[in-house]
Amino acid sequence: MASRERLTDNDLTTALQAVPDWHSVGNSIGKTFEFSSYGHAVLFTGAVAHLAERMDHHPEILLKWGAVTVTTWTHDAGGVTGVDIELAKRIEAL
Repeated sequence: MASRERLTDNDLTTALQAVPDWHSVGNSIGKTFEFSSYGHAVLFTGAVAHLAERMDHHPEILLKWGAVTVTTWTHDAGGVTGVDIELAKRIEAL
């Protein structure tokens, strides 16, 4: 499992290169995924939730018609850690 130590600003900038279109938002990272229908967005949300359960690392998930926004950070570290980057990579693989 990836580190749960908060990434420095430089490390975060480097790590974000591995997850296209994810961006830093305050002490978190996030991305909005767009879908052709509400149903597809719901299916994606379920897949992210299942993945989060397996990793025991739970992002915020905002479901709207045709779009899902995922935001993640490590609460205990007060910011983004290697676990958040790993979660983002696995979400990209969905």
